[in-house]
Amino acid sequence: MRVCIISCYPPQQSGVADYSKHLVDSMSNVSNRRDEVYVICGSIHVHQLLQTKEKSRNVHIIRTHGISPLDYLFVLIRSVLTIRPHIVHIQHPQLRTSYTGLIGEPLLFLLFFLKLTGRIPTVITMHDVWPLSRVVERAKRFCKYKMFALIMAGYFYTFQFIMLRLITQIITHSNFAKELLIHLYYIPESKIKVFPHGVIPVPPTVNASKAKSELKINFEHVILCFGFIWPNKGIEFILRAMPELSKSVGHTCLLLVGPLHPIDGPRYLKEILKLVREIKMERFVRIHPYYIPENKVPLYFSAASLVVLPNTVVLGSSGVLYKAFSYRKPVIATNIGCRPEELDFGRRGILVAPASAKGLTNAVHDILKNSEVRTKIINGVELYIRENTWDMVARKTMNMYNDLVQNQSTKTN
Repeated sequence: MRVCIISCYPPQQSGVADYSKHLVDSMSNVSNRRDEVYVICGSIHVHQLLQTKEKSRNVHIIRTHGISPLDYLFVLIRSVLTIRPHIVHIQHPQLRTSYTGLIGEPLLFLLFFLKLTGRIPTVITMHDVWPLSRVVERAKRFCKYKMFALIMAGYFYTFQFIMLRLITQIITHSNFAKELLIHLYYIPESKIKVFPHGVIPVPPTVNASKAKSELKINFEHVILCFGFIWPNKGIEFILRAMPELSKSVGHTCLLLVGPLHPIDGPRYLKEILKLVREIKMERFVRIHPYYIPENKVPLYFSAASLVVLPNTVVLGSSGVLYKAFSYRKPVIATNIGCRPEELDFGRRGILVAPASAKGLTNAVHDILKNSEVRTKIINGVELYIRENTWDMVARKTMNMYNDLVQNQSTKTN
C-alpha cells in the first residue's frame, strides 16, 4: 500500500510537524516491506528547486520550497499522479506554510480533484476543531473592524464545512472534538474516528540535577509551562499563584518555555514581564521565549517537578500534555475543552477552573506535598502509556487505511 501524507514536518516548528514525524516513524516500524509512505511537506529554507526528495527505509520525504499557492496546488496534483497512492492523509487543514493561501485553498482544490477521480480515499486529522464563536474571536485579532472579522469567520467556517464533506474519513483525538464535528459541522458519526494522541513510552531523559544545572536553575521544585506563549495560555494565573507557593511549598520556581505567537506573543510577553515585576517574583520565574529543538526537550521535562497547562481557551489536544505523560510528570490543567477527557476526568492529572490562581496554588501544593496524589496520577498515566504508544496509534491508522482502500476497491468493482 502506498500512503501519501500532506503535512508540515520537521525541521518546521509546530506540534503538528512533531506529531507527523512520530506517526510516520512508527508507521515505518509496524508496516510490512511492501508499504510505502510518502510525506509532502514544506521546509523552513527557501531554495530555487520546487521539490527535493529524501528517502529512509520505506519513507519518502518530498519537500516543497518557496512557491505560490497555485504552484503548490500543481505540486500536490503532480505528486499524487506520480506516486499513485492508495490513500491520501492530510494532517491538518491549516498547514502553517507560506504557500497554502489564506487558509489552505490548494488542499481544497486537491480534494475536489480526488473526489472527481473517485478512486483515492482521503483522511484528515483534525487536531483542532474550532467552534464558530472562537473563530469570530480569533478573526477580531486580525481585523480592526468587526464586519471584516465576521466575514473572515464566515469564510473559515465555509471552508471547513466544504472540506470536511469532501473527506472520506476524519480522525480526532477526543470525543469532545468528535461531538463538535457532529453538532457544529453536521458530520455523520460513522465518518469520525477517535484515535488518542500517541506517547513515547521510553523518552530520552537527563538526570534531574544535571538538567537543572544545564538550565542554570537552583530550585528544588520546578513548575514547567511549555509551548506557545500567547494570550490564551493563562500564564498570568500561574504567575499570580507563585507568591503563595513560594511560602507554602518553598524553593520553587516557574519555568516558562516556548516560542512567542507571531501575532500577539510579543505583546503578551511584555504583560507577563510587567506582572512578574509587580508581584516581585523575578527571582522565582525563568522565561525562555523561543522554540526548543527536539534534542533539548529532555532537559526541560527532566528538570520539571510537574507541568501546568493553565489555558483559558482550549481548541484541541496538546502535544505538551503527552510529552508530560511520556516523562511521567504530573499535570495540572484547566477543566475546559478536551482537557477533562485527556486527563481521564482527574485520574491522570489535576483539573482546575480556568482563570483561577487559587485553584492552581492548591493543585501544585497537593502534587508537591502529597505522595499519594502523585502516585495515583502517575499510575493513571502509566496505564495510558501502555495502551497508546506511537506504534499502537500507527497500527490503528494503518488498519483504517486498509479498510478504506478495501471499501473503495469494492465500490469500484
